[in-house]
Amino acid sequence: IHRKPGRPAGSKNKKTLEREKLNENNLEHNEPKIHRKPGRPAGSKNKKTLEREAIASESNEVKPKRPRGRPLGRKNNKTLERELKEKSIPKIKRPVGRPKGSTNKKKKKNR
Repeated sequence: IHRKPGRPAGSKNKKTLEREKLNENNLEHNEPKIHRKPGRPAGSKNKKTLEREAIASESNEVKPKRPRGRPLGRKNNKTLERELKEKSIPKIKRPVGRPKGSTNKKKKKNR
C-alpha cells in the first residue's frame, strides 16, 4: 500500500496535541468556562442608568420620569402664537341689527 507524504488527513499537529493535553489537565482543576453571547446580558442595566440610580440613592430624591410628548393641558405652539396675535389686535364690535340707511331692498309685487 502506498501512502501520501506528510501528516495523514484529520490527524493533529504535535503542538496542538500537547496544548490539548495541558488544557485537559487544567480543566480537571478549574471549572469549565461558560460561553456567553456577545453584548450586555438580558436584565442588566446600562452604565448611565446605574449612575443615575446611584445619584438618586445618595440624594434620597426620587423624581418620577416624565412621559414623552407635550404635557396634558398645554396648548401647541401654533395655537399660542395665534392667541398672542388675537390679543394684540383689538376686535371691532359690530352693532346688532340692520345697519342704518339700509331699507328693505325687496321690491313689492304689484297685483
